Amino acid sequence: MAEKKNNRLVSWLLTRPALFAVIAFVLMTAASALAGLLGAPTASTRGVIIVLAAFLGATGWLLRKFPLENLDRRSFVAISNAQTLITSVAFIASTFIIAYNAQPIMMQLLWLESYSPATFLAIIILLALFYLYLCGIFIGNLYAKYRRIRAMGVSMWKTLATAPFGFCMLWIPGYLMDDAPGRANVMDVRPAWYARFTNWVISRPWHAALVLVVMIIISGFTFGFNAILLTFGLGLVFAIWSAVTGSQYMRKNIGGIYATTAIIINVITLVATITYFSLSHNNKTPAYNIAPTTQNAPENTQ
Repeated sequence: MAEKKNNRLVSWLLTRPALFAVIAFVLMTAASALAGLLGAPTASTRGVIIVLAAFLGATGWLLRKFPLENLDRRSFVAISNAQTLITSVAFIASTFIIAYNAQPIMMQLLWLESYSPATFLAIIILLALFYLYLCGIFIGNLYAKYRRIRAMGVSMWKTLATAPFGFCMLWIPGYLMDDAPGRANVMDVRPAWYARFTNWVISRPWHAALVLVVMIIISGFTFGFNAILLTFGLGLVFAIWSAVTGSQYMRKNIGGIYATTAIIINVITLVATITYFSLSHNNKTPAYNIAPTTQNAPENTQ
């Protein structure tokens, strides 16, 4: 019951990600100091491993703080839309500000570093906390998708085996497909205007499809548009599959052949990606700089 009381939208969007940002920052700072004491600069391989371990420790803490209930469609749509909007808008806005004001920002930071170190340090800490907060929301987004997929009856091992490329083939149905009749909502969506918007999204299939397309396109500014092309492609696989088998059959049997197909597509895509980058790396020939040499002609002596 205590976990259910904490299953509120604000905890997914603010409370837990903010606490994660603080904990991750403290742990990563301590890890950097420890790496320095061990003679491993942060930029070295050992230093990176130590700092990464601290980040993963904070991630483990965050995952343990999320509720264990699987998510119904309404709760998942409310969480997913809000998370995508916050991360994408924040990333787009910060990138725009930095890109168009890079030189003034750098000059100001250099001035602060020299003449006001305390202010400079405070700004760096705030920026680090801001981006760690966005990381916390992103981790929560992955967890919400996992809980929605599990609610549809897909086993844990099949869900994890679709990561990273086939994962969207499972959570997209969770966004678009209705729950079985009688399933209760695990989260009370607030504020009221956002609850009305969420109800509108799930009221008609084309409403949900439209909003989902917009959310995927917006997320392209964060994850790259090549990634959203894959998402749209696998979403099309779901649409065709659902049209052929029927939505009710799809809902009851999504954890069967469909989930297995998502795993196969994930493995094929993963192997193809690794092979492509491996071949691209091997085909790069090192550039040799051949310095021109001059030979002095022998002097004619008489």
